[in-house]
Amino acid sequence: MVKEDVYKHLTKGQQALFMFSAYYNHASKSMAEFYWWTAYFLAQPKTWSEIKIGLRHFRANAMLQLLEELEGTLKAWNHPRSFQGFDVTYKDLDNDPELLSSISPLNTRLHEISSAILKGIGEHIRKSPHEFIKFED
Repeated sequence: MVKEDVYKHLTKGQQALFMFSAYYNHASKSMAEFYWWTAYFLAQPKTWSEIKIGLRHFRANAMLQLLEELEGTLKAWNHPRSFQGFDVTYKDLDNDPELLSSISPLNTRLHEISSAILKGIGEHIRKSPHEFIKFED
């Protein structure tokens, strides 16, 4: 697959930033997006693993802990672990008050920790630009 080939040629720092951005830029828009995109990435075990590896790279422990709790919540609700049988919809939260009450505090936490996570990633990039940019003489 083309995207996997391109991904393999990125540095570890670029991979970490790419995976964080792919998740965060989708999941942070709304609670429904947070829920659906997490389920979507969770249904792709390799991609989900790479997101968590990226968070470890940035030492974004609060975000990693949040995603692990969210993973546990979605597993408890028997969410699909692959695209086979993937039937998650944005309306699931509207149709299931218990699911909503499980996801809502996690979504709130995402927004509470986001600023510090983004700041930490920015600091990491500034301290280690060689991980992200190739400088030529």
